[in-house]
Amino acid sequence: MRPDARGRLRARVRPVRRHEALGLLACLAVLLVLAALTALRSAVLVSTLGVVVVVAGLVLRPALVGIVAGAAIGLAVLLVLADAVPDGGLRIANVVVGSALGVAASVSRAVRVRQIERLQRRDAVLLAGLPHAVVGLDADGAIASANPAARELLDLDAPGPAPDLGVLAARSGGSAEAIALPGGRSVRVDWTAVRLHPDDAAGGPAVVLVLDDAAPRLDALAQAAQLAEARREAALQRHYLDVLERALHPPLPPVPGLELACTYLSADEGAPAGGDLHDAVVLADGRLYLLVLDALGHGVATTHDALRLVHAARLLVTGGTGIGELAARLDAAADPPIMATLVAALLDPATGRLEVAAAGHPPPLLLRRDGSSAWLDSTGRGTGYPRAGTDRVVTGQLGRGDTLLLYTDGLVEAHRDIVDGLDRLPQVARALRMRDVTVLAEQTAATMLRGAVRRDDTLVVAARRC
Repeated sequence: MRPDARGRLRARVRPVRRHEALGLLACLAVLLVLAALTALRSAVLVSTLGVVVVVAGLVLRPALVGIVAGAAIGLAVLLVLADAVPDGGLRIANVVVGSALGVAASVSRAVRVRQIERLQRRDAVLLAGLPHAVVGLDADGAIASANPAARELLDLDAPGPAPDLGVLAARSGGSAEAIALPGGRSVRVDWTAVRLHPDDAAGGPAVVLVLDDAAPRLDALAQAAQLAEARREAALQRHYLDVLERALHPPLPPVPGLELACTYLSADEGAPAGGDLHDAVVLADGRLYLLVLDALGHGVATTHDALRLVHAARLLVTGGTGIGELAARLDAAADPPIMATLVAALLDPATGRLEVAAAGHPPPLLLRRDGSSAWLDSTGRGTGYPRAGTDRVVTGQLGRGDTLLLYTDGLVEAHRDIVDGLDRLPQVARALRMRDVTVLAEQTAATMLRGAVRRDDTLVVAARRC
């Protein structure tokens, strides 16, 4: 016989257990005693040999019951052959029937036991594969069984007393329950308890606990709470930033005879603060004062510097300082120096007369209604630079339907080449000249920045005479 075949055979043949061996010996001893009594005293006792086989069928496996049955039938035949009993054929038939009943009872019992064992093995496999920890508790609340997930979760293989789960058995379920583990550690579990009926719990656990580690759920809840808090803070910050943006870029004042618009695009969408600011105010003589200023840098510190210059410039202009002197006066007043470029304009809505003074800033664009355009090229050097100031003030005439565009360098440097940007701007603006002044400002910025390789704060102010 091949070695693997012998191995399978050994697996199928169960060894005789001690209690089965004792039961077999007891049955054989009873048969011998009954046979002796039958031979000595009463032939009627021969029928009880079959009863012994029936009793053996209730407690022994079929193979052992077969041995008992063979012994009973053999003793009955010997007694008949020895003329110890009358009606030998009938007596042997009784023993054979009893033996058959005993063997049938044993086979039926063995089949049921195998079915139960198969179900138990299947349940054990299922429990072993469950992601949940499953623990069986006896009537006293002690751990009677546990699947691998439970042994790992509760560290049941560690030295020391097993965790006390009796408190869980008294309730039907709960969450985040702290369980003390060996070594002074603890684990929080979500759990459900199922109390079995006494008939179902016979020989098994009285209570079944299904446990889950609560740590992942608690971590997820904590992360969700943190995320919600972060979103709340982000929304609050966005609100503050919106308020700040409205303060830094206030709406332009209504001016009879003029249509005004302003659009601002931050290099960082999450931080509207920057150095590109504007100002607009109607002076006592009815003229509109416009200022576009670009302070060097980004962030709150740069915004602070730019605001200082914008406010100082308004005080100077409203106090009578000409825009041609504005850059030099601002540079002289700034302590410490603030590096910024600027362009200021004075526009008379009634006559259309226009004055422009720049200091290191890209030139304003005069967009005619007929589709022509012209640069108002006032030169100079910005504040914080040597010899800060405006070299000359440029004058012009804004006809009805004409538009003045003031902007910062982010509009024309989006593709790194400022010369190319200055060439493109008149083309883009002329194509949009018939649009609403707000649309003109917004679309000019959007078109010029499309496909940008360099993002900077960008400000566009448009004034159209109507």
